[in-house]
Amino acid sequence: MKASFRKAERERPDVIQTLCNGCGPGKLRFIIPDFGPCWQRACFKHDWEYQEGGTLVDMIRADLRFSARLLFCAIDWPWYSWPLMLPLTKIYFLAVFLFGWFNFSWRWKPLTHEEMIELAEKKQKEMIHG
Repeated sequence: MKASFRKAERERPDVIQTLCNGCGPGKLRFIIPDFGPCWQRACFKHDWEYQEGGTLVDMIRADLRFSARLLFCAIDWPWYSWPLMLPLTKIYFLAVFLFGWFNFSWRWKPLTHEEMIELAEKKQKEMIHG
């Protein structure tokens, strides 16, 4: 069964914190802003889907979902900020679409929920033991 971000968020928030870093890749996440909790959640979900991995179709789906989530976040901002926020959603989408190939976990099928938990636990152990 496909991994569930909501289930992990509810039951194991440490897994989300281990596998997802927000709107920027690695060390650039401090340069690339999240623009609030809505954007951060959209970025976390996108990171989750990239960790799940899969085929090219899975990556394109993750990128399109990411774009839609950012659009919903942008229209929640006051109308006078739309001229700034709406183009930013496109810039973020283009950035992940063009450069996300390097961070996507390529595999024949996405990880299951249990496999995502195992991956997070493995990464947590690596962070503790170096």
